[in-house]
Amino acid sequence: LKKRKIIALETKPFVLNNYKIEFTREDPFYANLGWASVNYSPGEATLGKLVKISQIDSERLDFYEGVPFFKLYERLNIEQSGMQFFLYKSSTNTDNLKPSKEYLGRIQNAYLKSGVEINESLKKILDMDSIEKPKLNTKIKFGLSLFPKKIDFLNFPIHIIEWIVIPI
Repeated sequence: LKKRKIIALETKPFVLNNYKIEFTREDPFYANLGWASVNYSPGEATLGKLVKISQIDSERLDFYEGVPFFKLYERLNIEQSGMQFFLYKSSTNTDNLKPSKEYLGRIQNAYLKSGVEINESLKKILDMDSIEKPKLNTKIKFGLSLFPKKIDFLNFPIHIIEWIVIPI
């Protein structure tokens, strides 16, 4: 979030029940490279943070996640443990993808620094293989929406606050 200049108004640890992290979002430029998606999986749990952000930052985050233009991810609104929040799920799922070594390392370090108890789902992420040097894909696999939703940033009501769950 810091890199994208999204302001966290408040954060708290959170266990997202019945969801797990999978690398099922296929990279459009690199062959066999996967990006994280939080996918529904009964009985699983994903450790993360609930982050309170403004509505304008919520819309900006949609842009960074490729929601309005490329339809890379879908925003899912969820209610769990008395909280209402959203998360991003890949709009398509492809099996047998691996994250880049650098991307996986960032995720692994975040979990290790958090001090959370390592469960089976998290152990799989910590022990998984990655792609050292991704190879360029010769076929681009997404299209551009020509008429994206217009966002008027100057007239956005800043007082509306939303929660997002982010795997740590």
